[in-house]
Amino acid sequence: MMINASHFPRVWLHLIDNSQSTEEGFDFYRQLLERGESFVLLNAEGLDFSAYPQSRDEMQYVAQWRKTHRSLLRQRVLAAIFIEPDAARREAAQDFAVGYGKFWGYPMLIVASEADAQATADRLLPY
Repeated sequence: MMINASHFPRVWLHLIDNSQSTEEGFDFYRQLLERGESFVLLNAEGLDFSAYPQSRDEMQYVAQWRKTHRSLLRQRVLAAIFIEPDAARREAAQDFAVGYGKFWGYPMLIVASEADAQATADRLLPY
């Protein structure tokens, strides 16, 4: 995972990129939460989640991290916006999006293009 906050409050999440360890990525994520400002997560890698393999230890780490930071996640992250150009994959991912929202505490929105993602972010962000 790699998190790019150079366009904050639009934070690009790269799940396939392994340039940061799980711990480094989530430490950076925690720092973003502690800034005290709302933001959106964006991902343009599509919705083939089999491309993001995680070990059992990583899954446990993520679950514990999420549990520890649940309150800040709900306060600061307005949504995770995933870009998926394929209409069938967007439709198929709707049930997953519901579970994602329950797990993370913020909604997962699925759009067709980067332009749609930027427009959605514009609607969500208070500035």
